[in-house]
Amino acid sequence: MNQRELGHHLGLSQSTVSLALRGSPRIAEATRRQIQTAAAKLGYHPNPMVISLMEHIRSARPVKDAGCIAILVDFPNQEQWFAFHPAYREQYDAIYDRAEQRGYRTECFFLQAPGMNPAAIDRILAARGIVGIILAGPRTSCVNLKMQWGRYAWIKSGFTWHETRMDCVSANNRQHVELAFRELDQLKYARIGFCITRRMIRRVDSHWVAGYLMAQRLLTPKRRIPMFVTDPNAAGQARFRTWLNRWKPDVVIGGRTEQGWIERSRGLRPKYCLRWHYEDSTVPSIEENNLIIGRTLCDLLIEKMIRNERGLPEHPRLTLIEGTWCNPCQVTGVSAEWR
Repeated sequence: MNQRELGHHLGLSQSTVSLALRGSPRIAEATRRQIQTAAAKLGYHPNPMVISLMEHIRSARPVKDAGCIAILVDFPNQEQWFAFHPAYREQYDAIYDRAEQRGYRTECFFLQAPGMNPAAIDRILAARGIVGIILAGPRTSCVNLKMQWGRYAWIKSGFTWHETRMDCVSANNRQHVELAFRELDQLKYARIGFCITRRMIRRVDSHWVAGYLMAQRLLTPKRRIPMFVTDPNAAGQARFRTWLNRWKPDVVIGGRTEQGWIERSRGLRPKYCLRWHYEDSTVPSIEENNLIIGRTLCDLLIEKMIRNERGLPEHPRLTLIEGTWCNPCQVTGVSAEWR
């Protein structure tokens, strides 16, 4: 059933039905309730694509901006954002390419840029008719992201926007750790250590810790080594050396901080495995598949825009992208150097 048929059923014009279903004050409250009740009873469902198009027509907004996806970035500029970690450039490139493939374009808005803040960005987006927003990872400041949530379709990358409940796409960090333990076990390492800095625990909503705890269940008690949690400073390095000497792992899973400590060590130097892959990695690592994360962010946001889904959801959805084991030694045929 469409609006014209609904109006005919009620003896009203299509324009009256349209205004009533949009909650227009131009229609008497009693008439609005009558039309909305009849619509629900007769199974009327609006077409989100038509609604979106009509909104652009009514507001005379430029089509080029209506087809724009805003990427909100908690950095002063793109250079500093990309320098923070290569994952974020990979995600951005994937979002840009996927949006272009689907007939959209992207524009970054930097929350820490001079003169920029959430309120200013909110005004710009509203004035230009931009309705789709990706919250890019990571969150690095304490800025209060106070915006008119109901104006936009939202999705976020990763867990660093902790207080903002919305649909999210993230690397499956728990699966990453379980995968690393499984692969190292198959390489016959008996004692596998796991390290993480304190700030990284919250950054991924404890998913790496959950992966470690699940992996421990598959090891015999004699093979279990307590997780090492530290801070990237001199005191942390000293504690790390104590942990190594106490538990004597054959191989350590961690980040580049702990890798550097091991490489500069004059004592015990176990093999090393990175929690995530870098282009220049020479040791086994986990490929987060950031290109897939970026494409998924774009696809899910465009679907929300097409369905005219605005505002924050009552029940946010989490989409996790699994990682891939990457061992450059096995690829080059020199695995003995790492083993």
